Amino acid sequence: MKGYTHLAIGLGVGLAMKDTLGVWGVIITGFGSLLPDLDHPSSMLGRRIFGASILGLKHRGWMHSLVGLIIFAALFAAINPKFVPGITLGYFLHLLADTLNPTGIAWFYPISRKRLHIIGIPSGSPLEYLFVLWLVYTIIEMS
Repeated sequence: MKGYTHLAIGLGVGLAMKDTLGVWGVIITGFGSLLPDLDHPSSMLGRRIFGASILGLKHRGWMHSLVGLIIFAALFAAINPKFVPGITLGYFLHLLADTLNPTGIAWFYPISRKRLHIIGIPSGSPLEYLFVLWLVYTIIEMS
């Protein structure tokens, strides 16, 4: 999935939960939805801040697993525990969205490198655009 898709999902779900998360929680959820792609040099965050790609990390490696989610949740808990719900939710939503891609992700890396995928929406495809439109429509209807 592309960065705008992850951001739309993160902000959309965050917005649907704004009464629980608060305005900053919605923004943090959007940010969290972009974190797993720090390992890709042309990702939304990777282009703007120091990304893990400079360290030579493989895209969709440990950062696209539950280990990555736990590491980032712990990191942000040390910075400010109030960030953890949004970071964790956004990160999880990113992993879930990438599971819809034919490449899938290794949820249980490093225990298993087996990539799991559900339906197979190719990244950047018209189907991804339709998915985002459907998601935005659904969130607007829910609000």
